[in-house]
Amino acid sequence: MRLMRYAAAITLLLFAAAGCGGSSAPHATTELLKETVGSLDPEVRESSGLAIVEGRFYTHNDSGGAPLLYEINASSGETLRTITVNNATNVDWEELATDDTYLYIADTGNNAGGRTEFSIYRLPLETLGQQDAVDAEQILFTYPGSTPPDAEAMIALGGQLYLFTKGWDDYVCRLYRLPAISGTHDAILLGEQTLRMLVAGAALDATGTRIALVGYTDPYNEVLPFKSMLVTLEGFGGDAFFSGAIATYEIGDTPIGGQYEAAAFNSGTELYLTAEGIDSGTFTLPAKLYRVQLPE
Repeated sequence: MRLMRYAAAITLLLFAAAGCGGSSAPHATTELLKETVGSLDPEVRESSGLAIVEGRFYTHNDSGGAPLLYEINASSGETLRTITVNNATNVDWEELATDDTYLYIADTGNNAGGRTEFSIYRLPLETLGQQDAVDAEQILFTYPGSTPPDAEAMIALGGQLYLFTKGWDDYVCRLYRLPAISGTHDAILLGEQTLRMLVAGAALDATGTRIALVGYTDPYNEVLPFKSMLVTLEGFGGDAFFSGAIATYEIGDTPIGGQYEAAAFNSGTELYLTAEGIDSGTFTLPAKLYRVQLPE
């Protein structure tokens, strides 16, 4: 669905990039160098979430697909194993997050703005690496207010789940919290921050003190070429994630460099990213797995 939405912008970019005089992309401290690890297999063309569990890499497709997780090779991106998530539906899966016990799948996409109920599936980590079909518990929640947002980025910390909204139209990312336990909950708005990008994925490092948000500038509201971006949050107190130091980086033009949808820390400074593939109707590109090194 998202690939079709961006087809016109992709085509325009390819024709206009050579003659474009600039961009209103957010100011970046530096451009991070990325390394292409490999291409994902065709069945994972819309990779939208990424998690690393004991050295194993997991991803999934975007909306409308089967409720499947894919374990992929960390060195090439090829699919090693397909895992069925029992009693789950992929309405619009957007993100993966982990804590010490569970993997969480965020079924929280709301690009069209028509959803009012959202869910997150949690799977025990102890079974994830051993079984090709796993049972899921469901966490249901609603947002305050009458206009539910589109949230495609999530982390798990301290028994809570935190959702970062995409920020359509105004680039304001809003942070929501809900308990990481099965049942029905009301998400609580904690704060907001203008980040000058559409937030599509989040990652938390092992110390719980550094967050990476990945995304891109809005192709409909920016001067071409629109940019792929990465923002880090550090030095915050508690879960006031926007209260500390915020650094912004460019990671290449989108979609030539890939529409980045997901991120996961492999170490304190090593971050892996996935970018969706492209199907414009005239050409196709596979989803990609990348690696970037963040500053210390």
